[in-house]
Amino acid sequence: MKNLFIAFLISLLVVLTACNSSLSHSTNIKANTKFLDPSTDPVFKEYCVDSLIKIKSSQNCKSENQAIEFAPNLDSDRKQLDLKSCYYKEAITNRDEKFCSTWNGDQLNFMCNYCVSVLKRDVQICIDESSFYFSKNETNGLCRLLYAVALGDENVCNGIQDPTSRNICMYEVGVRLNLSPNKINQFLPNKCMLQSGLACLDSGINLNQINFVLQNEFGYGINSIVVKAENCGTTNSPATLNNGQKGTYIITCGTPLSGSRYIGELNVTYVDTDTGLKHNNIGQLVAMIG
Repeated sequence: MKNLFIAFLISLLVVLTACNSSLSHSTNIKANTKFLDPSTDPVFKEYCVDSLIKIKSSQNCKSENQAIEFAPNLDSDRKQLDLKSCYYKEAITNRDEKFCSTWNGDQLNFMCNYCVSVLKRDVQICIDESSFYFSKNETNGLCRLLYAVALGDENVCNGIQDPTSRNICMYEVGVRLNLSPNKINQFLPNKCMLQSGLACLDSGINLNQINFVLQNEFGYGINSIVVKAENCGTTNSPATLNNGQKGTYIITCGTPLSGSRYIGELNVTYVDTDTGLKHNNIGQLVAMIG
């Protein structure tokens, strides 16, 4: 469950485009030329702005009895939910993380502390106060990632231990800061990926050559294999891979590559040995040029 939540948040960062809407409630974020407006970040907007608008509760969350008075006809579970939602709104509106503890051990405890940390410009609040079931390193990494992207503060990314997450953080901040594509692309995490059936197990690149290892996972043999790497060249050796077999493909580039990072399309054509039909498998290779 927690991995799905992490994946959801990161995919939300990558897929959604930043909005230019302003806050419409009483958080009253003051303009600060050092930071970006967090309300233009999709994750912050979803959990710290739009979610508050949807909460219909009193501004006073002192006790459950008061919550009951606002909705006397609701069942007890719904009343408790309304009370906790009220505290969520109270925490963000007043920038006070102590109210986030109402959601102790819940995803919204984490998001509540994240919202407050951004509003108070203090990432340590999210790291120290969150009680959701992430490990310490996961909490540190996710807090820093979301915080850095919301405010466009790339320095916060440096505290992320996992190099892939750190690069994602730097990449997303680069997008938020409207940096040049070349500057942003250097932070893209390495990946070698093809469509289902062919697995790219490893890769290596220098200015003159691209090497990678492919494994046949189709469940049948393939032959007449030709592998093409964008802006480099092609190879047809090895030309056959039985089911489960691995092969190392070496492509010598017709023109030397440039820059510090390669981002290009992989195109593998092959013939199914069972049917004799020709197919294409398309993917992408992203890696540092060493």
